[in-house]
Amino acid sequence: MTTHEEERGWRRWRGLIAPSRPALLFALGGALLEAAMLAASAESAYRMTPRAWWLVPLWLGGFWLGLGWLLDALGRLAARLLAGRSSGLRGKATVAALLAALLLAVSGPLTLYVVSWTLYLRSGLFADAETVRFLFANPLLMADTQIAQATLAEAGSLLTVAAALVALPLLLRRFSRAVRWPSDRRTMQIRAGVAILWLAGMALALDAGPGPVSDMRRRAHDLAIRRGLGPVLTLWRSQQRVREPIAAVLQPEDLRPRDGTPWPIPPADRRPDLVFVKIESLRHDVIGREHQGRLVMPRLSALAERAVVFERAYAPTTHTDYSDPSVLASLHPLRTRKHHYYRSSDPWPRTLVYDLCAEAGYETALFSSENERWGSKDAFLQTPGLQLFHDAERSGEPTRVLAEDTGVAEAVRLGDLQGGVLDDARTTSAALAWLQARRASGKPVFLYLNLQSSHFPYYLPSASPRPFSPSAMDFGASFVDYPARYAEQARNAYFNALAEADRQLGRLLDALGPGAVLVLFGDHGEAFHEHGQVTHGRLPTEPVARTAALIAAPGRLPPRRERYPLALIDLVPTTLAAMGWAPHPNFQGIDALAADRPALAERLVFAHVENPLARIDAVWAAGRWKLVRDRMRGGEALFDLENDPEERRNLLAGPSPPPIAPQLGAVLTRWRSRQLAYYHFPHYYQRSWPPAQPTL
Repeated sequence: MTTHEEERGWRRWRGLIAPSRPALLFALGGALLEAAMLAASAESAYRMTPRAWWLVPLWLGGFWLGLGWLLDALGRLAARLLAGRSSGLRGKATVAALLAALLLAVSGPLTLYVVSWTLYLRSGLFADAETVRFLFANPLLMADTQIAQATLAEAGSLLTVAAALVALPLLLRRFSRAVRWPSDRRTMQIRAGVAILWLAGMALALDAGPGPVSDMRRRAHDLAIRRGLGPVLTLWRSQQRVREPIAAVLQPEDLRPRDGTPWPIPPADRRPDLVFVKIESLRHDVIGREHQGRLVMPRLSALAERAVVFERAYAPTTHTDYSDPSVLASLHPLRTRKHHYYRSSDPWPRTLVYDLCAEAGYETALFSSENERWGSKDAFLQTPGLQLFHDAERSGEPTRVLAEDTGVAEAVRLGDLQGGVLDDARTTSAALAWLQARRASGKPVFLYLNLQSSHFPYYLPSASPRPFSPSAMDFGASFVDYPARYAEQARNAYFNALAEADRQLGRLLDALGPGAVLVLFGDHGEAFHEHGQVTHGRLPTEPVARTAALIAAPGRLPPRRERYPLALIDLVPTTLAAMGWAPHPNFQGIDALAADRPALAERLVFAHVENPLARIDAVWAAGRWKLVRDRMRGGEALFDLENDPEERRNLLAGPSPPPIAPQLGAVLTRWRSRQLAYYHFPHYYQRSWPPAQPTL
């Protein structure tokens, strides 16, 4: 065969794969680049299952060849539309308008694509349908959790999007010039059809291809397809996933009717001042902890000496927007199958602790350094029983807007948000001024104080002491990841932030009357590369799920260390019981100090995590066993915390899991189904209070 004939043969075979040489080179380059980037995480198809290696070239080859055919068709369309219109003012205006329309049309998907890859390189997770929903629901507050720092705020991502938008017209022009035949409509239709066939065909081939035989390998194989091949397939498969069915599983005996029986208002001699203090990301091991020769939180440690300290207190979740409302209302956070954003029109009953205080004649106020619009928490927290709502959004005071928090900074600049985050000293000063003004009224007060210094990145005003060093957060840390070698440096910054919160706590303690009841807790803990995690919001490992909690009730509760497991949703009913108040039927928590509390062997504590980084349900049993069900990655783990406190050994992966494993799996399924049923069916929540949690 002559050289000319060989060239014609190559073109004929290439024409079955790609419409032109530029399209073939484009597809090859894109596929190789993504294949290399996939290797950056253990969540990729390379590592999920050894028998799925063929998934990577199959999907990436088909996806990028499909894009090549699509761009070829668009190039022909552009050439056809612009033919003969490039001269003259009107022609140039037409070209500019078409170009602007093209860039506008692709900018959104392209940005989402780059954001998804950046998130993957940071956390090992591509953006799925719920992540996109989360981004759209919180477009201005993303930086508050530093997810924006791991995505849009990274210069590399922005430059990639900008470069792609600039290159796209040039690429289309190159494609349109790579062919010699006319750009007729039929040719363009054929190429667009081939592009769709390539993309759809590869997606179908992933399902139709040979799969593993065992259930375990089949699950890993399916997970590799859903989570480990690329942004487009992850988004598509998460959107197409079958929705979890909800059955009306609750029976009349499971529910307490809303029969209109009034809650008994306590007598005047049982109305002490009541103060709830939340310290952001407060780990369970900070009370009494010494570091570099000094106590991290001396005022908190001294307070613990005259309080009931719950040594095994567990948060209802690992992220604040679910935790805070759950604690104050004594309700589990699980309401819907996807992430729930609170609305004032939510039909479900809620009774927050300050609602009961208001009924009893209290003056009530909430002071928060946080912007409570995050996660639309304010829609849940604002009730008729709350007389004053003072947070970063509503305070009118100067707020802290970090330059790294680009979303908040831009929102404040544009006036979409009225504040970033308040310094804790300002929030405490406002709370103390309110307390001082209420002393003359003679009425008891309820105060909720939310301190935020200890939220990542642990920023402090320049005048704040920094007793622990080195503590500079200057190593490019993001909320989702930073190098393990900087874990101790980050921990020092965290301890400095806790020391600042402790100073503000001391100011509050000095201002309270001698008979005040004080409840202090963290919304969750904080990780510093334990189990490969940093900060919070993901797996409910012990450093993140376990938090500090205490109740100081002088004359009502004798000080002691309590080992009985406490769910944070138990704090309100436990505190009210200590004050001699009756429980409210809208609470799902229990009095964790009651004589008739469940026996330790039957004690269950539940947690629910639902955000773009993790979707997990968990249950702790008997203060020893812990079952974690990962609904995002599709797996379960069981730990014996008594013999394996660092959670290094998954007992479900061994040859003989303990007998309690199926019991915990069943009770976790039952708890989830009961929660979803109650909030899904109107005949439940319109007639009854939320169900009590199931038992073993």
